[in-house]
Amino acid sequence: MSIAKPPTEPRLSESDVQTFADGMLDPKRAASVETYLKSRPGEADRVAFYGRLNWQMQNAFHEPDNEEAPPAPVPIRRMS
Repeated sequence: MSIAKPPTEPRLSESDVQTFADGMLDPKRAASVETYLKSRPGEADRVAFYGRLNWQMQNAFHEPDNEEAPPAPVPIRRMS
């Protein structure tokens, strides 16, 4: 029986996911999260979903006469 190695990076916490999706994560931690997500497409999809959902909620009651809506978030996999 082989012993499984512990992961080199811990799974993202829900707090990290939400803060990253909001674009409010500390730049150093955000870079670490981006590196983590590049090799984990399922996690990247989950974070991208939260980013889109947050954007939709923030712009649901946007009044076009007052200001422009911010652009939709860029999918994580397209970030470089």
